[in-house]
Order: sequence, then C-alpha cells, then structure tokens
Amino acid sequence: MNTERDELFQLMLGRTTTKAVERILAAGYSRHKQVSTVAELDALPTESLVRSEQGGVWHKEASGSGCVWTEPGAQWWHWATDIALPAMVLYSPVVAK
Repeated sequence: MNTERDELFQLMLGRTTTKAVERILAAGYSRHKQVSTVAELDALPTESLVRSEQGGVWHKEASGSGCVWTEPGAQWWHWATDIALPAMVLYSPVVAK
C-alpha cells in the first residue's frame, strides 16, 4: 500500500472513510521531503528553500562559482556544507510544478 495513504489513515484513526483519504491525496497532500546529505542539497534545483536542523531557512541561488546558499536578508553566501542537516525542503521548483 501507499505509505502516505497509510500514514494519513492512521493520523485520522479511522474516523473517516478510505474514500476521504483518497480525496485528500488527490488534492495534493504530501509530507515535506527531508535531505540528510550535502549531495542531496546539491541535487536540489536553484531557487529551492530548506529549513536546517537548527531552524535557519536557506535559499539556493546560482552564482558565478556554481550554486550557493543564502539566508533571506543576509549579505553573505554559504556552501551546502555550512547547512545543518537534516534539512526539510520547504519549496522546490520541481516539486511545486
């Protein structure tokens, strides 16, 4: 069975029907993706947003030397190795479709 379907059903503790779970999934429910390695961060597309394990929000930007990560409002950029992992993907252009 579908893991998300099972998780939603368990969260609702059977208070609803399987059909309601199907409708929720069809409406676009999904859990945020977690990344746990620098390689996974590097694989995210430009313009992605993640929340680090320490709670900081990071934005992936293109630069002359490849891709860098910035915290909104900050003047400095960082490499993916500077982000505390695991991190939750808050937005990714590919996921958002």
